[in-house]
Amino acid sequence: SAIGEKVIEARGYADFAYVSILGDPNVNLGIVQDVKEELRGVGQLRIMYSCKKPEVKVERKLEPTGATKSILEFMEGSSEGDVQVRLNSQDKLLYLRTGGEKDINVIYQEDLYDLAKKDIEKNNGISFFFIADRGSSYGAYSVAVQFVYDAFRSVREDLAMQEYGKTFDELEEEQQDELREKCSVRIYETGK
Repeated sequence: SAIGEKVIEARGYADFAYVSILGDPNVNLGIVQDVKEELRGVGQLRIMYSCKKPEVKVERKLEPTGATKSILEFMEGSSEGDVQVRLNSQDKLLYLRTGGEKDINVIYQEDLYDLAKKDIEKNNGISFFFIADRGSSYGAYSVAVQFVYDAFRSVREDLAMQEYGKTFDELEEEQQDELREKCSVRIYETGK
C-alpha cells in the first residue's frame, strides 16, 4: 500500500518511530481505522493521535495485526470493574462496567472523565475497552480516549502527592515504579 511504503521509507533503519495521525475532528473514524490497519500491516505500532478543535494528543501503541479478535475475546472474560466505552455513529457514548454486576450508562462526553477517574481510583489495573462504530467522528473518539488518559494521570498525581508530597515527575525512578504498581490502567481499542 502507499501508506505502508511511505512509512517503511521514512522509518529507514530506525528501531522504532512514531507516526502522527492528525485528523479533522469531523472525519469518519472508519478512515482512521483503515489507516491504523495499514500501519499494523507494516509493523508500525507506535502512533500519536491528534486533532484540532478540540486540541487532543494521545500516544498509543497499536495491537499487532490480528489482535482485534483476541481483544474482543479478552473482553468476554474481563474482570469485574473493567469498562467498555462504546461510541456510536452519532457520537453517543455508552459506559458499560463489565464482570460481576453490570452497570450500563448512556453518558455525555464531559461525564466520561469523572466516571473514569472514580473507577480508576477503585480498581488498580482496570482495563478500558474502546469500541467505536466506523461512522463515529475522529474528534469525539480522540476526546473520549484523552479523557480516560487525563483521569488516569490525575489519579496518579493525587497518589504521588498523598504518598510523597511531590508530583509524579518529581519522584525518583524507584518511587515512580512503586506508584505504577499501585495505579495502572490498560486501554484497548477496536472498531465495529
